[in-house]
Amino acid sequence: MADKKTTIQHIAKACGVTTATVSRAINNKPGMRDELRKHILQYIESIGWTCKSLKSRFIPASEGTRHVVMLGNIWTASGTFIQMENTLGILIEKLSANGFSSSVVYGNTVEAIRQCLEIKPYAVVMLYSSLIFNVELEKLKAAGIRVIVIYGSDTGHICPTIQSDHKGAASLAAAKLVKNGAKRIGLFGGFGMLPHPSEEYIAQNSRLKELCLGIQTAVPTFKAELDAVSDSYGNPEEFRNMLKSGDYDSWICIGRKFFNAFCFYCNESGVQVPVIIFGSETDAYDPLLRYDHFSEESDKIAMLAFKILSSEVFPESMEYNIPYVWKEKIRTVTLSPS
Repeated sequence: MADKKTTIQHIAKACGVTTATVSRAINNKPGMRDELRKHILQYIESIGWTCKSLKSRFIPASEGTRHVVMLGNIWTASGTFIQMENTLGILIEKLSANGFSSSVVYGNTVEAIRQCLEIKPYAVVMLYSSLIFNVELEKLKAAGIRVIVIYGSDTGHICPTIQSDHKGAASLAAAKLVKNGAKRIGLFGGFGMLPHPSEEYIAQNSRLKELCLGIQTAVPTFKAELDAVSDSYGNPEEFRNMLKSGDYDSWICIGRKFFNAFCFYCNESGVQVPVIIFGSETDAYDPLLRYDHFSEESDKIAMLAFKILSSEVFPESMEYNIPYVWKEKIRTVTLSPS
């Protein structure tokens, strides 16, 4: 935990960057690599540091308006999943068009929730929540503040929770790969600093947990601790080794950013393998034997969130699963016989 004497200079030294870089990270300014921003914000979150300017980021509600605070974490701030950005943008526009005001605050989520307890907004929207925030969300609810979570499956018993059907889509993706001859499937994304996600990390990451469970319905031998691999913040040596080993004949990628990295490392290693992508919003890729991809329906998620937030009677708790859209393939791909 950070003490009262912790400053931005201490943060910069611990992360090996300048104070200007830390400032850009905590204020979501452009001009830095996504991996670096993620690293800084994760460190800040881990020590519980509070930026003195945090409270100033809450825009005061205009008289007569209902104010909604949206809390984003490192995933939203870094642009790792473009769908979160799209959902956030659509929701903000819908709120504004219907007389609501809103603030968006990134990072230091626990402290931001505590600030919400002080200013008491009409509602709080959590983007990509996890188990570690449940106690704080309960406090918001007890204070009479409407709370809704988008992209999280561990809060349905606390408040309305909206997520994409990760498990169902992963099951379909794995089944398609198996039908075309896949024997062993790898999962590539961003799972923290370690090459493979730990059991504790999987338990706290609802998206990853659901994806892995979905893959296991088609490939019972899939083990997340072995077959899911991270880019390790731009140091993907383990992923390179897995590609070159030839043990994995098909892959699933999480998000556009990681698919771009996947293509880079495959080209670098001279490897071509079939891949299915989760969460991409566009077909503008140079595919490496790419199958169709899944896209989260950002507009449906945002509109459902608005409907719940603005409802006359707010539901106590509910879990909503929005199916992915399966995009038609650009070209037919067939695995070569082994």
